[in-house]
Amino acid sequence: MHAFSQRFGFRVGANFSNMIGKNDIVGTYSDDYKTALGGHLGFVQEIPVNKDIVVQTGFTIAQRGYKVDKTNYKSNTYLFYMDIPINALYKLDLNAVKLFAGAGPNIAVGVFGIHNWTITSPLASVTDDKEIVWGKEDDSDLRRLDIGLNLTAGIEYGVIQLGVTYTPSFSNIAPTRDHGAFVKNKLFAVSMAFVFGK
Repeated sequence: MHAFSQRFGFRVGANFSNMIGKNDIVGTYSDDYKTALGGHLGFVQEIPVNKDIVVQTGFTIAQRGYKVDKTNYKSNTYLFYMDIPINALYKLDLNAVKLFAGAGPNIAVGVFGIHNWTITSPLASVTDDKEIVWGKEDDSDLRRLDIGLNLTAGIEYGVIQLGVTYTPSFSNIAPTRDHGAFVKNKLFAVSMAFVFGK
């Protein structure tokens, strides 16, 4: 029997996300995009390899997106993903606390999204919204699958873990590749996890 048992728990935290967008016609069109604040909530599982190394996985509902805040135009794009991280963590035991750092792939699947905007002129203000269409067709907004890399570090005290994670994306999630279309998510997260077990 393995000397180290699995641990289970849940994670909650804040996401700071943005997006890069460009094509061959207009170049980079995401310069006006600003970081959007969102959140994440999910389940955590730790599988021990030895006394110092664990594989941490689970699933998380995580918000990504961006916002635009100009004088006559404001918009928010909210993208909700199911994230499946598979991180190898090294834990340094300092008796009272443990420090951890690790990395691993992140599989994100888009489940829902919405884009809303307000256009203001001297005569009127118009507000509207549309649901994000996932797919690879010309009338789609974004591809659903987003593969990235997690780089994470933090501190553990008892059942509590406080951590930060940077997740650069490897995926071009533009629905088509016409005219060199390129869209990529950017994500930085701060989280607290409660992980139970020995």
